[in-house]
Amino acid sequence: MIIPFVCMFSCAVVGEQQKEQERRRRRELYKEKRFFCELCNKGFHQKHQLRKHVSCHLKPFPCSSCDKGFYKAKSLQKHVLSHQLREAQESDPDKLLRCDQCNRKFRLLRQLRVHQVSHRLDKAPLQCHVCERTFTSAAALRYHEVSHAQVKPFMCDVCGKGFTRKKSLREHQTVHTGARPYPCPSCGKSFSTASNLRVHKRSHSEDRPYKCCECDKAFKCKMGLLQHRVVHSGEKPFVCQTCGLSFGLKYNFQRHLRLHNGEKPFRCEKCGDGFSGTWALKTHMLVHGVEKPFMCDLCGKTFFYNCQLQKHQQLVHDNKDRQKAGGAAGRRRPAGAKPYSCKTCLKSFSSGTTLRTHEKSHAENKEFSCDTCGKSFHLRHLYLYHLRQHSGDRPHVCAVCEKGFLLMSQLKQHELLHTGVKPHRCEQCSKEFRTPQNYHRHLLVHTGEKPYECGVCSRKFRQSNQLKSHMQIHTGVKLYACERCGQGFSDSRQLKKHRCGDELQAGRRRKQKDVFSWSDGFTHQ
Repeated sequence: MIIPFVCMFSCAVVGEQQKEQERRRRRELYKEKRFFCELCNKGFHQKHQLRKHVSCHLKPFPCSSCDKGFYKAKSLQKHVLSHQLREAQESDPDKLLRCDQCNRKFRLLRQLRVHQVSHRLDKAPLQCHVCERTFTSAAALRYHEVSHAQVKPFMCDVCGKGFTRKKSLREHQTVHTGARPYPCPSCGKSFSTASNLRVHKRSHSEDRPYKCCECDKAFKCKMGLLQHRVVHSGEKPFVCQTCGLSFGLKYNFQRHLRLHNGEKPFRCEKCGDGFSGTWALKTHMLVHGVEKPFMCDLCGKTFFYNCQLQKHQQLVHDNKDRQKAGGAAGRRRPAGAKPYSCKTCLKSFSSGTTLRTHEKSHAENKEFSCDTCGKSFHLRHLYLYHLRQHSGDRPHVCAVCEKGFLLMSQLKQHELLHTGVKPHRCEQCSKEFRTPQNYHRHLLVHTGEKPYECGVCSRKFRQSNQLKSHMQIHTGVKLYACERCGQGFSDSRQLKKHRCGDELQAGRRRKQKDVFSWSDGFTHQ
């Protein structure tokens, strides 16, 4: 057994020696240039190198510094400039490329070229003649101009929708097929396009490269920033031709159009039901047992999106709770903070957008007016909800007791009465609640927090309506008044019991909004 082993070892050694001798022979041979160009006498080690070199003589503008050739003199000038820039980079003490117009330095040539485009655009901007949008290259402008073309040659064979680009059609078809070929390596979530995956990957990091110059908000993608700017400008360029509503974002406009045409392009893979938006589809998938992927580590509540989880932790859980759980503080402002306050009433908000929407409710001229009673509204869905009160329409009917409701949310809360389910459970005392509002109101009992403070006597309250009732002591103004006789009441329940001498018709509530001059002094901690 020993002798064959020795033979095998010696054979392996001999084989390695032969390979080393062959490598040496090739290295010696490579030192000599065996292939020469007949036109310029330049020598090469390999034949394929010579063939590549000869092609530069076929092009009328060869480079004197390398083997490249060009068909246009302009292309050669651009190429020669790259040689000059590399030489300048070698001579630079930092080994960087310097811009000849502003002296900024860059590590890579492509970075310098992208930067130099900004100087050229300042002098002669590349602008779309239709929408006046500017671009950094002529190719990008040409690509964009196709979006304004009237002819859309690429048609979807499922819904008949037309597209100006084949790529747009392929991305649209994933809506019907449900294909998501781009999975996230971190969480496994799949996406229909590579660009959506790139944006999603930033959710696993704190990277928000696109910052708004007017406020402290930052975004994962450039489109998010462009859409956000509409908030500051107030511009609403997308107008519905059916009902006249205008929208600042194209996505919201397209989603609104589906209300008129009945289109439901988002299909459930399980049962085939169609939905007008992705949010409706995600909510429907809960029926099939699909779980919401993002869970709050403080209360266990789950969410479809990571941004919803972050906003929930900011608004519901204070900094102390998050520090106990080892969580990070909110990225832009302390958790639970509502720094935007309405000057007309007591309410405070976590964002400027929500505040501006709320302030419309105090405006004298509101967009939507009821023809029956003359009451006006600043939001369309509130207006439609009000019309049902006149018509008596209750489209959402309970399957158990056949009671009708104006809103689906009201029906869902009502159904909990029949099932007995109380989904919101207090971890400290195990008390259960049907609605999240009652649950969060109950939590203040344990924390002892009283966020609503009177600006006159500094007394604090757990609820805003308690503070409003208390302020009547200082102002003498009753919050609720009967429209028929003008009698004031401090509580809405007292107004409901008030008959005003008429046994058949109860007094209607009228909340006096314009007499609360004392609200400016309130503080909401």
